[in-house]
Amino acid sequence: MVALLVSIISAGFTYRQMHDAQTATVLGMKPSVDFYTGDDDDMPTAGIRIMNGGPGVATIKGLTYYVDRKPVSDQDAAAERFKAASDKVRYFSFDNGDSLAVNEKPWLFYIRRREVTKQQFENFIDFIDNHVAIKVEYCSEQGECWPKCSTPHMC
Repeated sequence: MVALLVSIISAGFTYRQMHDAQTATVLGMKPSVDFYTGDDDDMPTAGIRIMNGGPGVATIKGLTYYVDRKPVSDQDAAAERFKAASDKVRYFSFDNGDSLAVNEKPWLFYIRRREVTKQQFENFIDFIDNHVAIKVEYCSEQGECWPKCSTPHMC
């Protein structure tokens, strides 16, 4: 009888440990999504880059572009506001439900130095630093969702 009781208690304890370990793993899988705004000397590019520091994959629910703190319809509308060289602005887009893998770092809205004059490049850096922001809505694999803005006071 004592052996049966010890066995039941041991099984319950083992189940609890497994449950706690699984819960810790799930909670630890929250993706760490952030933005980088500026220019990159290693890649002659300036713009807004999104990145996922992990540990989990981020599912993108949507991106919203803002110019001067007002939402615009899409990346084209944001690029049109950069009068100096709107035709040189490039972008990468996510569809609703696309994933951002751990350590993935695509430029969302950018310009390449070799495609514009030095003055246009500098004007673009000022444009993204002072006028453009991108808000992402992203979710963990467990279905928890969060918003994040590239420049919090601009979204």
